[in-house]
Amino acid sequence: MLKDEDVVRLVLDGHSEAYSILIDEYKNMIYDLCYKYTHDYVESQDLSQEIFLKVYRKLHTFKNTSKFSTWLYRIGINTCIDWTRKHKKTRYEKSIEEDEYIGRIPSNKPSPEDMAIKNEKIEIVRNAVDNLPEIYRTVIILYNYKDLSCREIADILEIPVKTAETRLYRAKKMLKEKLLKPSNGGEYLWNVVK
Repeated sequence: MLKDEDVVRLVLDGHSEAYSILIDEYKNMIYDLCYKYTHDYVESQDLSQEIFLKVYRKLHTFKNTSKFSTWLYRIGINTCIDWTRKHKKTRYEKSIEEDEYIGRIPSNKPSPEDMAIKNEKIEIVRNAVDNLPEIYRTVIILYNYKDLSCREIADILEIPVKTAETRLYRAKKMLKEKLLKPSNGGEYLWNVVK
């Protein structure tokens, strides 16, 4: 099996079809990252394609000073952050429209009341994370949803490990303050992001 660096070298040597190896290896990781930012299936697919296109165009700038996955993730995060800045208002409007539509579809799932409570709690946590300042939101997404260590986060964001740890601490503190409010479900919601 080829290492990522070997595949990069093949692509740079003119074997562009080898790029599909990297796409196959990392497409799920990048899609998951995009979904954490967009909360939308189609937008996540489009954003993933945009990221892989950017990576392909920038492949010549990849230096073997870090793992390829770290470099790819860095480009992915920056692209997701740019997307968030452009779509912040429309994302919430679209979410409300989808919720109204989904509410009209009959289902064999738990009662509408149970689902409404669950969806409300998910939305409260999602909004709390989305409303964090960008530097903290990114760290929380990488740590909680992608299960990356502070060392990996530091490598991806090109910051010292202590800075990653500090940002994670502050992000958790901010979320705890938002989610421990009795109106937000208290301790139950805080446990979602530990």
